[in-house]
Amino acid sequence: MHSANAKKWEIELATLKSNNARLTSALQESTANVDEWKRQLASLKEENMRMKAKYQADLENSKGGGELADELRKEIQSLRIRVEQLETEIESKNDEIKALSSSNKLSEMQSLQKENHELQSTIKLAQSELEIALSAHESQKQVLLTLNQQLASRIHELATIHDEMTTALQT
Repeated sequence: MHSANAKKWEIELATLKSNNARLTSALQESTANVDEWKRQLASLKEENMRMKAKYQADLENSKGGGELADELRKEIQSLRIRVEQLETEIESKNDEIKALSSSNKLSEMQSLQKENHELQSTIKLAQSELEIALSAHESQKQVLLTLNQQLASRIHELATIHDEMTTALQT
């Protein structure tokens, strides 16, 4: 009977060691994933800051420009807010992952990892939409600049004709 109990406890110990090894491995993997997400988040934040600065400069350069420019500005602002919300959500999920890592809840951690990947995909999509909107804004800006140059040229021509007519009338 003593031998049977000892064998039972040995099996239980082996099972616990195996479970501990798997949990340790999962924890190490999730820690590596968290580090990778942090790196990606930092990269996205850096790119977002560059994009914000560029777009802010573009907006400042294109003040005015009519309804289309106003609409593009609103869309860009909306996309910026969405990107910030998604970044906040990723940070929240990363915090949850850290909490789960310490309590070894593997299934919840995997679910959060999946959700985090989905959020990263959503951020990429939102950034893509932002780039498209900014490209459209830039195209509209170029059209307005061209129209402005043409108008200036026509005004100059009219001024020249006016001067010639004034000269002709005075002679």
